[in-house]
Amino acid sequence: MDGTYKIEIVAEDIAGNKISKEVSFTIDTIVSDPSIDLLDADDTGESAVDNITSVTKPRFVIGNVPADIDTVVIRINGVSYPVTANGNNLWEFQVPVALNDGVYEAVVVFRDIAGNTSETKLPFTIDTTTSVSVRMEPASDTGSSNSDNLTNKQNPKFEGTAEPNAKLVITIVDDKSGREVLKHTITVGADGNWSVTPNILPDGMYTINVVATDVAGNTAQTQERFTIDTVTIDPTIRLSDPSIDDQHEATSLRPEFKGLAEAFSTIMIQWDGKVVGSANANANGEWSWTPPSVLAPGSYVVSIVAKDKAGNESSQVDFPVVIPVIDVTPPTIKLSEESDSGALGDFTTNNKTPTLVGNTLPNAIVSIYVDGVKVARRQRIQRVDILSSYRK
Repeated sequence: MDGTYKIEIVAEDIAGNKISKEVSFTIDTIVSDPSIDLLDADDTGESAVDNITSVTKPRFVIGNVPADIDTVVIRINGVSYPVTANGNNLWEFQVPVALNDGVYEAVVVFRDIAGNTSETKLPFTIDTTTSVSVRMEPASDTGSSNSDNLTNKQNPKFEGTAEPNAKLVITIVDDKSGREVLKHTITVGADGNWSVTPNILPDGMYTINVVATDVAGNTAQTQERFTIDTVTIDPTIRLSDPSIDDQHEATSLRPEFKGLAEAFSTIMIQWDGKVVGSANANANGEWSWTPPSVLAPGSYVVSIVAKDKAGNESSQVDFPVVIPVIDVTPPTIKLSEESDSGALGDFTTNNKTPTLVGNTLPNAIVSIYVDGVKVARRQRIQRVDILSSYRK
């Protein structure tokens, strides 16, 4: 068994003379098991004993070193390194080459002067990066796409991904006032998914900011701006070219309608209760629409509803319209006898302000063009003859 022993050797010759010698020896078959741990300063995980670090050249402290130690060796990633005590008789070792992210095993081997060996293994993790994402839940994003961060919900849900078990600090700031309206801390689930739903927020523009800290102490940050818009304005509608006497009476069989609405909203158009088309408002809120085909004369009701970019719908606005009976027979036109100084009907005159006369239906609206330019317009012809003076 292990211990220190003495042996006495006695020699006697044939004459009876004796000589003796005492020899001491030690039997040592055991060396203590080493202990190894990450230096507390380098163990950046949630606890000092989880052996998770964001340090790529971590330091280790080795303990339980016996007095009769001969060599101490540490083996990491297949490479062995000798370890010596420092000036304070502390056995520390720092990995000389930066390690990539991953899971490793440090093996410490003791060898004493008797040649006995023992070893201890320490798994540890290098983790130097983390990530986090955030988006408005598609079901909460009521805008023109499910990723434009525009909603008519006052408590939209946000979601994202991060490292499992990471700690998230989530804040929402009112962009106009700079005031923090929400601060929430959550732990990411084992599947790496997270979500949060704020309390009711008033209409406005906001920024959601998410800071993630993983179990190794790494941090990552992301943010998104979003808009809450729960109201829209009622649109207006009118005829582009109504009759002079009645703003609800058209002057063609395909009249153009126009109006105002919230900028970039969509105007849904119904004709006597049937959806017939839509129009898009521009940046100034202006919109227009023309029926795709000619309309039968009669009285109708055009109804419009505006839907803004956040998905809010206005009240329905009704606009009665009359499509008149229109005679497509062109009117006659000629120079008046007083203005026609050439041969009759040759449209030649020496009068710089000739009078043009013609014939059309009663109550018609007549416009006169010269070389494609409108030069005169008579509203509501009360008799059959047209009479207009042209001055060039």
